[in-house]
Amino acid sequence: MGVTGRRFAPGDVVVRREILLGEVWFGRPTICVEDSPDLLALYLPPGAEFGFPTKGAFPCGRHPWEVAGHRA
Repeated sequence: MGVTGRRFAPGDVVVRREILLGEVWFGRPTICVEDSPDLLALYLPPGAEFGFPTKGAFPCGRHPWEVAGHRA
C-alpha cells in the first residue's frame, strides 16, 4: 500500500527505496503490476535508471553500485 494509504494502480510508477540506518541509500523506479492485500508486484524494466542520494550519513560507505559507476 502506498504511503498515502491508497493502493497503487497497475501502471503507476513506484519508487522503491532501500533504507540503511534510517537513510535512503538507493532508489529505483518500478512499475506497479498489482497491489492487493496479499501482493505487491512491481516490474523493473531492463535498463531502468536508478539513483543514489547526494546527502546523508552512510556509516557503511556509499552504495557499491554507485562506487562502481552504475546508473542503470
